[in-house]
Amino acid sequence: MRNRLLTIPLIALLATSATFAQWDVFSKMTPEEQRAAIDQALFGAFKKVDSFGSIVVESKGAEDGTIPGLESQELNDYLRLRFRNNFAAVPFTERNPFSLDAAGKERTGQLWCGVWTVGKDYPIAYHVECKAGTMSTPELLSKAVLGYGSRTTAPDAVKKAIDQMVESFAVKFFKVRGQL
Repeated sequence: MRNRLLTIPLIALLATSATFAQWDVFSKMTPEEQRAAIDQALFGAFKKVDSFGSIVVESKGAEDGTIPGLESQELNDYLRLRFRNNFAAVPFTERNPFSLDAAGKERTGQLWCGVWTVGKDYPIAYHVECKAGTMSTPELLSKAVLGYGSRTTAPDAVKKAIDQMVESFAVKFFKVRGQL
C-alpha cells in the first residue's frame, strides 16, 4: 500500500504527458514494471552515457582550516576509487564540458559531491551531498546526508555516506541501462 501511495505522484506526472492509450498500457503493468517505466522516464538519459568526464568533490572545511581526512584532494581520490569499484565497466576520462558538443554532453556522465563541515573538535557537523547525471543534465540523481561527529569519527562517517550514495547511484545507473 505504501509503495502505491509513493508512486501516485510520479504516475500523475507521467500521465499528464501520456495519451490515453499509453496510460491504459501503464495501468496494466505490474508495480515492478511501473517502477521500471518511471525510472526510464526520469533517468533514461543514463542509457546514452558511454563514459564519465567529471568526478569531483568540493570540500569546505571548519573554521580552523582542514580536518584530517576531509581535505578536498583526499576526498576526490576517495570518490574516484568508489567510482572505479561501483562503475567498473564505465571508463573515466577527465573532460572539459565546454569542449563538448550537445551530443558529447549527453554521452558524458558526471559525479559531484560537496562536503561542508562546521566545528573544530566536537561536535563537527557535516553535510554531504552527491549528484550524478550527464554533462547536459547534471542532476539526474541527488542525495544528501547531515550528521555530526568528533574530529576522529567525522571523516569515516563522511566517507561512509559517499560510499552509500555512489553505490545507490551505480545501482540506478545500471538498472536503467538494463545491465542489472
